[in-house]
Amino acid sequence: DRHDEVKANFEAELTELIHDHFNPPSIIMWVPFNEGWGQYETGRIVDLTRSLDASRPINEASGWTDNGFGDIKDIHNYPEPAAPPAEENRAIVLGEFGGLGLVTPGHMWQEENWGYEKMQDINSLIEKYEDFYQEIFRMVENPGLSAVIYTQTTDVETETNGLMTYDRAQVKMGIEQVLKAHQGKIPPRINAKTLQFTATFEAELVSPVPEAIIRYTTDGSDPIASSPVYSQPLTFKEPTTIRTVAEFPDGTSSRVASYTIKKVTPAPAVSASAKPGIRVSFYEGNWNKLPDFATLKPSRSTMTGKPDLSYARTDKHFGLVFEGYLDVPTTGVYMIYLASDDGGRIYLDENQLIDYDGIHGANERFAPVALEAGLHPFKLIYFQREGGLGLSVSWEGPGIPKSEITPAFWKN
Repeated sequence: DRHDEVKANFEAELTELIHDHFNPPSIIMWVPFNEGWGQYETGRIVDLTRSLDASRPINEASGWTDNGFGDIKDIHNYPEPAAPPAEENRAIVLGEFGGLGLVTPGHMWQEENWGYEKMQDINSLIEKYEDFYQEIFRMVENPGLSAVIYTQTTDVETETNGLMTYDRAQVKMGIEQVLKAHQGKIPPRINAKTLQFTATFEAELVSPVPEAIIRYTTDGSDPIASSPVYSQPLTFKEPTTIRTVAEFPDGTSSRVASYTIKKVTPAPAVSASAKPGIRVSFYEGNWNKLPDFATLKPSRSTMTGKPDLSYARTDKHFGLVFEGYLDVPTTGVYMIYLASDDGGRIYLDENQLIDYDGIHGANERFAPVALEAGLHPFKLIYFQREGGLGLSVSWEGPGIPKSEITPAFWKN
């Protein structure tokens, strides 16, 4: 229950806000509450808002606490888009989604930064953004999504999830790329988990628009009207760069996408006498990023079945170091996935493979690596400050669908 004075002040300010901003045509709707903050007597506040301006739709609360009033059903979902069930008398809206973070050195408020999902580079950001809008187009058809709002237009201090940098100096993906994504003008993709190969690589080009004509080149030039039309998978035995574009029935085209296919030599396995399990060491500390664990003394150590948080026995201010071997069953190219909250880093064969440092939510980083069958030295360092937490290591490779790496493959 809220004091009458607080309610009266809120309603007086709401009334003045609507009176002051009644005329601007850029105001689409009134939204009295956001995500439940300070929300009270929702039905009465909707009635008050409508009495002040009946010409605009009313969104009772953007995100979270919906009581069935007003003209809009609004949800928030991060990072991927989602839609609430269709309603007979209210439009359904995705009031917030996205939050894809990208670090832009020289254009940031400070080094410590945050995003709902941190992207590894510009290309992965563009592709994820395009994928999100492809999903939105499907939701427009079913269940009938009426509007979406991406988080957010610019970086805001420590938040690096803007379309523009904090200083507004850069549009991270480029204005044309963002526009084409909003129009559904998506370039062809290579239907493969990784662009690395050891012997031969089969490149299957796919477009989300079945009627699109796919053109490509392999000489480093951009595709033009006379470039080859893709009709069947392309097979390569040497490193190649494929540049490709989709031409649509309305005469427009996508951006040009570039894919570099790399031929790699599998890292050799090591000869060692190995037993089941991986060593884990626990450290106490309050960090904003991964410390140099080599200079610290662990509080305790033991053998465990796999890299996870079971040995932590707490939910804040700690670090873990896992050391042992990854026992690879078959020679080939593998995709290794690190899901962590907060920061983590993987070393494989004494080389840094994945760096997901810093304070962030539970998201995933991944990297391809070619491995010979057998034992490979593995090290994972991790820290948790406070709040949400999580840690897992997964893989995907020859005969293995994406799955968490089970204790059978961890050795010491």
